[in-house]
Amino acid sequence: MFGSRTLTSNLSVAGELTQDLQGRGDGTTLSLGIVSAIPLSEREKVFVSIASTWASTSHWQSLYARGASQSDENWSSGFGHIVAAATFRQWISPHWMWYVVPQISQPVGQIQRQTSYATELRLHASLKWVGQLTP
Repeated sequence: MFGSRTLTSNLSVAGELTQDLQGRGDGTTLSLGIVSAIPLSEREKVFVSIASTWASTSHWQSLYARGASQSDENWSSGFGHIVAAATFRQWISPHWMWYVVPQISQPVGQIQRQTSYATELRLHASLKWVGQLTP
């Protein structure tokens, strides 16, 4: 489940809640963040965001336990990451946009204590069609 709330014309808060409904061992996660939109032109915008994820014990175990130094009984519910991103978005036509997202993810708490998990840098780029198909 995802939701967001606009605070001002350029500032929003967003959250996402996930629950393992099929009982596959992934538990529950709750991510909360804040997003600031910076207009560059009528067709271009930069979104700067920061978010953090809280998860249940079973989520951290299923995600990290195989490569970690902690045994399964040492994992607990809590925060695991702080993520910062800056998305550049440009509309190239009324229905097409492209965007690029550099992102940095810093492990915190019990994830940070695991020597094999360090700060992650990611880059995502995409071309997207936005519109409504009508019969």
